[in-house]
Amino acid sequence: MNKLSVGIAMAVVAFDSAPNNKKIVGLVLAIALLSVASVGLVFSLNELSGTRGQLNATTLDLSENKAELEVKRATIASLGNERDSLSSAVQETGRQLENSETALERERAEREGLEDARNDLKAENTRYSLVVSRSDQERERLQVTVDSLSRELANVQGRYDTLFVEHRELSETAGTLTEDIAFYRLAHESYERLEERSSAERDYSDLAISLCGSVEAVSNCATDQDGLVRLEAAYARYTEAHEAALAAYTAYSTASQERRGS
Repeated sequence: MNKLSVGIAMAVVAFDSAPNNKKIVGLVLAIALLSVASVGLVFSLNELSGTRGQLNATTLDLSENKAELEVKRATIASLGNERDSLSSAVQETGRQLENSETALERERAEREGLEDARNDLKAENTRYSLVVSRSDQERERLQVTVDSLSRELANVQGRYDTLFVEHRELSETAGTLTEDIAFYRLAHESYERLEERSSAERDYSDLAISLCGSVEAVSNCATDQDGLVRLEAAYARYTEAHEAALAAYTAYSTASQERRGS
């Protein structure tokens, strides 16, 4: 195509620049050049046809490549989604791994604590075994002591039973003695009250005889005021002693009747 344009341009230039008598020659030359340009145009057209075939083939290849590219693009998008899913899974797995590591550390610490506790229990068990051994020895010694104390207790129990019987007998005797003592105390008190009554009576009689000549003459006794006061006081003491003696004798008499009744 370019060659044809160049040939036409050269023919036009040559025709215009040629003198009139030489324009025919120029026209011939132009025709010759046009022929050459036509041949070149044919070759160019053939070349252009070949190029068009190549372009068509290239276009077909490009269409195929575009389809393949779309497939690859879809594949890439799918792979991107898978990559995102895998990334999320990797992050979740990472978190789970961290949690697992934390749990593992905690379990390791607990296991170490349990190991320490086991060692402590082992040491404590050793000490307990020693204590049990000493306790067994102490229990055997205490058992001997207990057996001895049991025998001693049996002896003491026997003595206690004997003493209990004696105490009961003595209690019964003491009760009887207590009753006897109470009775004899009443008798003694009655006797003392009678003695006091007799003494008061003698004092009154002696005073009456000395002042009035006899007890019977007291009612008509001619004595001074002091003598009368002394007589009244003596009679009052006698009356009080008589009442006390009567009360004491009544209590003694009642107790005596109860003893005879029992």
